[in-house]
This record gives sequence, C-alpha cells and structure tokens, in this order.
Amino acid sequence: MRRPATRTQIIAVSAIGVVAGSLAALTSDAAPTGTDLFDVVWRVALVVVSTIAGARARRWSLAAAAGLVVVGAAGWWSVAGLIALGLCFALAWEDRRSRIAGAASAALVALAALHLGWPTPTFATAALAAVALGMIWVSAYRTSSRRIRRRVRISLLAVGAFALVGTLSAVAFAATQRTNVQTAVDDAMGAADRIGGASSTASTAGFASARQHLADVVAAADAPWMIAARAVPGVGANLRSVRESAAAGADLSTVAERLSSEVDYQRLHLDGGGIDLGVLGSFRAPVTEAESALGRASDALNAARSPLVLGPVAERMQELTSRVRRAHSDAVTARLGVEAAPGLLGATAPRRYLLLLGNPAEARDLGGHLGNWAEVVATDGRLEVVRVGGPYDLFGPAGPDRPFLADRSSFPRSLLEMNPTRFPQNWGATPDLPTVARLAAELYPQSRGGAPLDGVIYADPTAFAAAIGITGPVPVPGTDITVDSDTAAQFLERGQYGLFSRESEGDEAVTELVRTALDRLLEGRLPAPDAVASAFGPSVDGGHLKFFSLHESDRELLERLHLDGAIAVTRGDDALAVITRNANPSKIDSYLKRSIDQRVTWDPDSGEVRTRVTVELTNTAPATGLPQVVGLAPPGSPAGTNRTELAVLTPLRATGATVDGAATAIGSRDDLDGLHRHTLQVDLAPGQTRTVAFDLSGRLDPGDYRLRWIAQPLVNPDDARLVITSSGRPFRGGADSGTVDLTEDLTGGGRNITLRMQS
Repeated sequence: MRRPATRTQIIAVSAIGVVAGSLAALTSDAAPTGTDLFDVVWRVALVVVSTIAGARARRWSLAAAAGLVVVGAAGWWSVAGLIALGLCFALAWEDRRSRIAGAASAALVALAALHLGWPTPTFATAALAAVALGMIWVSAYRTSSRRIRRRVRISLLAVGAFALVGTLSAVAFAATQRTNVQTAVDDAMGAADRIGGASSTASTAGFASARQHLADVVAAADAPWMIAARAVPGVGANLRSVRESAAAGADLSTVAERLSSEVDYQRLHLDGGGIDLGVLGSFRAPVTEAESALGRASDALNAARSPLVLGPVAERMQELTSRVRRAHSDAVTARLGVEAAPGLLGATAPRRYLLLLGNPAEARDLGGHLGNWAEVVATDGRLEVVRVGGPYDLFGPAGPDRPFLADRSSFPRSLLEMNPTRFPQNWGATPDLPTVARLAAELYPQSRGGAPLDGVIYADPTAFAAAIGITGPVPVPGTDITVDSDTAAQFLERGQYGLFSRESEGDEAVTELVRTALDRLLEGRLPAPDAVASAFGPSVDGGHLKFFSLHESDRELLERLHLDGAIAVTRGDDALAVITRNANPSKIDSYLKRSIDQRVTWDPDSGEVRTRVTVELTNTAPATGLPQVVGLAPPGSPAGTNRTELAVLTPLRATGATVDGAATAIGSRDDLDGLHRHTLQVDLAPGQTRTVAFDLSGRLDPGDYRLRWIAQPLVNPDDARLVITSSGRPFRGGADSGTVDLTEDLTGGGRNITLRMQS
C-alpha cells in the first residue's frame, strides 16, 4: 500500500472522489457550521479526503467503518454502507487489495456517515460518524509514506490554527455581546408583559431598546473578522444559533414596536359603551404583520437548530422557539379576532344573542339549570340588553303557547326526555353547546317576544362573578346585600335561597341583579385587554363561560379561544364525560362533591381498550337547617337527600356497573354523534358517600392513544385521576412498565390528550 499509485489508479480514485463529493454537496443536509457555503465545503472535503484515505486504508478499517454506518444510517443510505461492507468482504475473500475498491468503499461509508439518523440526528450520530471515518483516516495515515505523513501533519496544523482563530473569535464575541443579549431579553420580556395594558408607551420603548441591542448582536456576528468562527464546525453552528435568535428577536421587536405604538386599545372605546369598529379595523395591518413576523421567526429558529449546538445554547434556543411558537398561535388568534369581531359586533347587520345563565346548584349536563336568560343585541359595535327574564317568561309547561321542534330526531334523546319544549330551564340538558344553540335558535323565536338568534352564550355564577369583578359591586334588590367578585357566585349558588320568604321574590331580585350587572358591563368602559383576559380567562378554562355562533365565519375564532363549547370527538378516539343531573329536583347540588378515577388498559396494536370509571359521590349537605328549595327530598327520603342521575358519555360499550360494590342495572343509549350514554340513579343522604363503578370496553383506532376528556362545570370542581396502561408497546417518554398517570392534565373544562407509542 506504500507503493506509488499508478496513473490509472489516480484517475479512478479522483473520479470516485468527484462523484462522491458532488453527491455529498447535493444530497446531504449535514450542517456542521450552519452556513450553507461552508457546510458544502466541509461535506465535500470530508468525502473527498475519506475517498483518498480509503485507497490506502487497510481492509479491516473499511469493514469496521462500514459496519458502524450501517447501524446508524437513515433509510436507504444504509444500503451504501452494506455495499461498502460487501466490497470489503469480497476483497477479503479473494485475499487481495485494491486502491480503487478501497476508495469506493470509503466514499460509500462517508456518504452514509453524512446521513446518519438513528434514532435521530444528534451529537451521538456525529460522534459515530467521526469514529467510523477516523478508523479509515488513521489506517491510511499509518500505511502512507513519510512524505505524505508530513503533508498530512502540516495540513492538520493549518486546519487546527484556523479552528483556533475561529474559536477565539467566537469566545470574544460571546464575551462582548453577552450584555447586549441579556439587556435585549429583559427589555423584550418586560415590553411583552405590558402589551394589552392600559398604556402602550412603556411597551413601545421597551421593544425599541430590545431591537437596538439585538441589531448590535447581529452586526457583531456578521462582522468580517467572524468569518473564521462561522467556518469552524460546531463553533459556527453555535454562532449561527445565537445570530439567528438575535435576528429573529430584532425582527420581532421591530414589529412589536410598531404594534404597541399603533394598536392603542384606549381608542377602541365608544362613549356609553361599545367598540369603535373603525379603529378596530385599523389594527388589522399591524396585527397581520406581527403574525407574519412570528411565522418567519419560528421558521428561522427551526432552521438554526443543530445537534452540534451546546447544551446551554440549545436549551435557550428551545425555550425561545417554544415561546415564539406560542406567540405565533396567539397572533393568529388576534388576527382572526380583528377579522371576525366586526361581524360579531353587528358591523354589517345587527346580531342577536341569547345569554343563558345556568346555576349548577341544580345540575344539568351543560353545567346548571337555566335560572335566567338575557337577550343582547349588537349593532355597530354597541351591545344592548334588550330583555332579561326567567324560564317561564319564555313559555310555561302547560300554556297554549308552547313551541315545537320540527325535527326531534336531530337532537339526543337524553335532551328530549327533559322536555325542553315544556321546561326552558332544561335547555342545558346536553354538554354540547352547539346542540343547545340549535335548540334555542328553533325554540326562542317561538317564545313570547322571541326573535331569530345569531348565537348563544352560556355563563354560570363563576362567570357572573368575573363580570362583577369588572363592573364593581352590585346591590341585590330588596336586600341590604351587595355582591362583589368574591361573593357573587356563593350568593347565587346558595345564599339567595334562604334570603327571600317567597320564591317569586327571589326570582325577581336575581333577575334585576342580572340586568343591572349586564347594563354596567356593556355600557361601561371595559378595562385593557389583559385585564379582561385575566378576569374571564379562568372561567373560560373551567367551562363556566361559553359562546357558540350560528355563523360559520365566526367559529374558527371561538374554537381557538376555547369558547365554542363543542363536544367534538373524532371517530376512533376515546372520550369520557361524567355527567350528573339533579333528579328530584332541588338546589342541593352545591353540596355535591365528585371524585373520578379512570383506569384504562390500551392495546396499541389492536386498538382494544378496557376502562373502569369509578365515581365517588359525597353529599356534604347538613341534615337540618336547609331552605325548603334546597333540602326538598324525594318522597320517603330524609331532608337534604340528593337524588342524582349519574351518566358517563363514551364511545365504549358498558359491560357492567356497581354501586357500593353491588352489581346494578344501567340504561344505555346512543347520544351525541359517536357517543353512548350509560346512566343510573343514586340517592345520597346528608353526609353520605357512595361509590359507582362503570366497566367499559371497545375497539378504537390502533396506534397512538387519543382521549377527549370532557369536564362538567359544577359548583365544586372534580377531584379527577386518569391512569393509562399499555398492554403492548410502551408510551414515548413513559415508564418502562407502560403506565402513565395523567392526573395533572385534567384541570379545566376539557382536554385533548394524545399518548404516542414507541415504534
């Protein structure tokens, strides 16, 4: 191998190097520096040097290197390693050496090394490639002449000196720009926190400062004396990550500076309440620009990711990328809001919405029995409360003006059995707000004084208390009581029932309380958007406030805001809702507490699923001292008994049920699209706890496990637990046992949960 190569061998090895180098330049996306030009040079150099080294390397080194890249190569590129391995074995079988075959083998190994992807491209795959190619290079060096070895050492010294200069340049960059980066981050974060506040001046100044500091970082990274740093593998990748992060931040700060200066929320308010739609329309351009800038920043940050980036830098990059991704999602929502809000607020034609005020002291599927309603009309940005009333102000159970449903088959039987055409208070007897909206849109125009609707809003005492937090305390008519954001929910759920001697007096007082609060909310000056979001955000997250529009153009926005209240379950996915309905009726459910434990066994290969849902119900009501409307018990039961109808909604079939360990019969029927309702009735004496268990089974789409968890917004939040065990492949990131506890993911009004399986 030390003998000089023949002319034919030189030409053949050169041709192999040219072809392999071209393939490396065109097919590989390996980015040791993060700069396209330098990356191509390094890829070509790596393959060409490996090809030349392969012509001199011993067969064992070629075979070992080929074996390593076969293990780690991604997709079809493992074939290149197999071919190289085959060439080595062929040479060994014939017991001969060939410079040309060695060069070809090394070229194939180098190409495969540039496409390592097991399990994903990481620093480990780069190390694997270095080990594989290093064996070839070391073997070639040992078999080379002294003259060639000396040239190799000189070349390595030159490359090392270049790398040292680049590294020192990068260190100097980090030392001089650290303050700029930290100041920019602090200014940008502070400015972002002030967006949506009462004043935009401080936010604008903060973004301007951040933009200038980040621009200085980008200029320093692009300086001519940083070329060596950009060209050094690893160093260049880290430098590019910092540079792209700074550039993205500068771009975002520029847009955010414009956004905070041009989008002045104080100009939105109309005298006497409402939104100036002309001013709102002027926000569209800067909001759309912000969405585009965030999209560009997200793409740039993703492109700058590299397995060679050091841990601390990679962590900050990941944090920044996640925040930009969330901000981009928020910007999309803001853009949709600016586009949809004029229509929602009656820009082209008046909009009429029915506000349904539910009280979960008497539970229904949607949350609570509908104690009051209000008709709200939006015209040119102004909202007006037209009417407020109770259920029987619409129609009564026995009057001649009862409405009718044209097609009863389009509604769940569980809703129809609550006689919504007799009892308007039962319109919430389904957890799906779009179904409630369809029902109200058909029945409300037939009621006394009713008119066509454009949408339905559901709110319960928790959401009402949030509104009081904005309007300020409101007096309760006929009493010396004033409710505020801390006391409003408790008053509506419990306090009102022992306050009035006659039920009608209480109904009138609450109706007037609702009208006063709504008038103040809609006619007053709303606080800044961040204050509104802070006030109503928990109510939206908990399912206490929902809004469904009957106009298709509004729904994307409402879905993104998690307001639409839709129980949308994809076929082939799992779902669970635990629903309680007061079955007496009484206002006893403010004393009801529920503990839900769901244990799932999942077969990812067949899609078979078995679930046990255990519901522990506790009636915390006292045995004496309850107002009549609260403590009214079923005949033959002690005062304060809670008779509840307990149901689970699920795509699975019920195979059995127990109450306190004893088997019991359950009723099962089809409900919302793709879901079954399994129901039984339970009586709870004051202070009593009873345990109900449902056994469910079925077959879903195999592969990843997907669950739609549907929470019912009641007075007392559920104590819920969800544990999923795989009977086959484990979950990604899960315990080796295949069991995952998702209890912490069950907060709020509902969640979509996906557990991905290991391959």
